[in-house]
Amino acid sequence: MLVRPEQPPGRRAIHLYPEPTLDLGPFQRIKGLRLIPLADLIRLKLTSFRIKDQMHLKDLDEARLITSEMEAGLSPVLAERLAQVRARG
Repeated sequence: MLVRPEQPPGRRAIHLYPEPTLDLGPFQRIKGLRLIPLADLIRLKLTSFRIKDQMHLKDLDEARLITSEMEAGLSPVLAERLAQVRARG
């Protein structure tokens, strides 16, 4: 994260990610809510990898919503992050 010394809060920082952020494909609208495919959401959370993203990933994994097909589509960096989430139990 790049932060200006005169503006230290992380909100104003430039965040650097290990991979390009995901270009979201088609989405659906249900009752005014925009829904993206679960595989895209998982990749987004693995890319951002904040504590709250890690907790969401843990919940999704415990609910068995992260399938082997989704896992197979992950880059080595993102697969390692998922392994970290699982290792923390």
